[in-house]
Amino acid sequence: MLFFTLNINEALMRWTPLEEGFFLHLSSSTIAGTLSTLVTAPMDMIKTRLMLQQESERVGTYKNGFHCAYQVMLTEGPRGLYKGGLAIFARLGPQTTITFILCEKLRELAGLKAL
Repeated sequence: MLFFTLNINEALMRWTPLEEGFFLHLSSSTIAGTLSTLVTAPMDMIKTRLMLQQESERVGTYKNGFHCAYQVMLTEGPRGLYKGGLAIFARLGPQTTITFILCEKLRELAGLKAL
């Protein structure tokens, strides 16, 4: 994820008037949190469905994660994979933002160049 944030920093400096500093790091880490949510939300939803099927017969019977994803796509469409995405972003967004801003500030305090 750190490599990914570095590329976001470079892209934002190239395409926007943002320069090295707090607002660049805030923007790039927020984008990284959003993208990590987009990647992990479907897997988290599938994991939750698989865990719930053991407790409830109403949820459905899935053979494995791929079968679960296939059934969700058939019955609920692609947006069904992102159920709970807002809750995941509420966890990952601030966590990623704080982590990367803190990382940059610690590098600055240690006298190291910005990533």
